[in-house]
Amino acid sequence: MRLKKYVLPKLIILMLVFISCEEEKTEVIDTTPPTEVLNLVATPGQGKVALQWDLPEKSDAAQIRITFVPVNDVSQPILLTPEFTSYEIVGLDDETEYTFTLQTVDIYVNKSVGTTVTALTEAPVIVEPDVLIDERDGRTYKITTIGDQVWMAENLAYLPAGHSFSGNTTGSESQPFTSHYYVYDFDEGGDMTVLNANTNAKTNYEQLGVLYNWYAAIGIPENVADASSLDAYMQTYTVCQGVCPDGWHLPSNEEYDELLVAIGKDVNTGGDPLKARSGWDVNQGTDEYGYGLLPTGRRKSDSALDFEGSPSYGYLWTSTFSKYETGTTETGTARAYNRYFKGADDYFKHNTYRSSYGLAVRCVKDSEE
Repeated sequence: MRLKKYVLPKLIILMLVFISCEEEKTEVIDTTPPTEVLNLVATPGQGKVALQWDLPEKSDAAQIRITFVPVNDVSQPILLTPEFTSYEIVGLDDETEYTFTLQTVDIYVNKSVGTTVTALTEAPVIVEPDVLIDERDGRTYKITTIGDQVWMAENLAYLPAGHSFSGNTTGSESQPFTSHYYVYDFDEGGDMTVLNANTNAKTNYEQLGVLYNWYAAIGIPENVADASSLDAYMQTYTVCQGVCPDGWHLPSNEEYDELLVAIGKDVNTGGDPLKARSGWDVNQGTDEYGYGLLPTGRRKSDSALDFEGSPSYGYLWTSTFSKYETGTTETGTARAYNRYFKGADDYFKHNTYRSSYGLAVRCVKDSEE
């Protein structure tokens, strides 16, 4: 019997050959984890941790994957390219122990087991504001450094022992060369007990400080009783401590000029950067230097409105004498320089007022030279 030959069609033969070739080209996918990072170190800070590591010379990592516990609001995982060998993670909680895991990932998305490191973030650094503690009464004042000067950032509120606040009708107009202390709108005057019982006056005292006549501001001694003895007293100092605490003094007009130079301003433009950001009737200041000028108002001796100006104006005494004024109710009335400023304007100008006016005081620290 003769067998019949069966011949496969050419198309089928070609398909078989193609399939055979494809099977020969099939690659085996690498499932080996990539090499780990080396020398992983964590450096903690306040609310942050800086990680640093090395990669082996022949690393097959295509990506660095960072995770940590406990989790917080920082998005995870953090994915980096192999060019990174350090990374700082911010937004962490203070005083918290974190465990960081760095995994390498290769092009086949194989992940290494991971290298871990633990770090405890630091406690927050609490920076106490610079303060002046007046040892005479224990009162604390904020202070600020501007240029080469250190200033009180609040108005002085010191009342010497044995003294009371004068009422609005009592002053050195009728009692020449005497010290007087006022509180804005404390019309009747009185001691601290009376002041504390007057809600409005107490608030003004706490916020605006004391308004001193110039004799009180310069700390006039009891033996100064006329113009000649005042002249002699003023020759005894180059820096006037006045009513300020030890180590501090009543600033001169020139020292206020230095303040303006330090902030790059002049008498026409120095107000806003020094004024407080609240408390004014209009146009609050920017307080760029923490100086916090407030609308202290004044006790004006020759006005029917004995206390006036707040919350629109503020005034500060200087230690600089101007001249004697005759023909007033106070024989030989001394005039001295002051600085004045306004909510509605940007100036920080100087003027001269009678010594009987009640104005606020800022002290400046003595030079350490």
